[in-house]
Amino acid sequence: MRMSTKARFGRAMWVLLVFAGVNAWADTRRAQVLKVAPSLARVEARIPGGGFAFGTAVAITADRVVTNCHVTREAQDVFVIRGGLRWRAQAQLADVGHDLCLLWVPGLNARAATLADGSDLHMGQPVAAIGFGGATGIQISTGAVTGLHRLDDAQVIRSSAAFSGGASGGGLFDEEGRLHGILCFRLPARGAYYFSMPVEWFRHRVFELSAYRPVAPLGEERSFWEQHQAQQPYFMRATALEAAQDWSAMLSLADAWMEAEPRNPDSRDYLGKALGVSMNANRDRQ
Repeated sequence: MRMSTKARFGRAMWVLLVFAGVNAWADTRRAQVLKVAPSLARVEARIPGGGFAFGTAVAITADRVVTNCHVTREAQDVFVIRGGLRWRAQAQLADVGHDLCLLWVPGLNARAATLADGSDLHMGQPVAAIGFGGATGIQISTGAVTGLHRLDDAQVIRSSAAFSGGASGGGLFDEEGRLHGILCFRLPARGAYYFSMPVEWFRHRVFELSAYRPVAPLGEERSFWEQHQAQQPYFMRATALEAAQDWSAMLSLADAWMEAEPRNPDSRDYLGKALGVSMNANRDRQ
């Protein structure tokens, strides 16, 4: 089948964008990067007052992409941009609590990312964070999985693969090019605390057509990670205490966590860390 002029132009633009970032993914073959990048797009959300919020999206079907709701929250219109071409999102399925918004973009004809199985991910696994973090095209940062935090029947992924604000809604991929998570937020602490939302939270909702609504501002609801600290999930509060090395507070939090979620192994892990540090500190003082 012959490619249209529009399609050839779009493909050429993607090749240029991909090779602008390919050197940053030194441990991954060039062919793998080329396979992943066509599933990514820029997001422009037009907000009241005439401004725009910017982010990234990942295609999960030819005409549906997923991004963060904090990118589209105030949007009156949302546009998806690939290869220099621009499409308007016609409808949105918002899961604000998990900060995941699905957009229906007729005519996009994107290459869908391959969704991974969450059970395939393990601690220390190499991953790459890929998104539009700046004005130079796709940005690629490599790292490893540093935490898998159980929440709402899935695992929020913590990694050392860095990303900036414009990459929100981008993808966290493994070395095989499979999508494991949607880049979302960074803990405001020293160190590499980058979090991605698991694909399990949206993979079964893509075709819930009756749940899609016209693009419009999403109101005052906020996601779990945007809540005040006392309302955030235990793993976020524990990670913040770990970053601050506040082991005394960690002991108290871990005790409360184990009582509230006795089947969550994270609570035992953080309790073990706090006890280990406390025992070593006591030994050093003797």
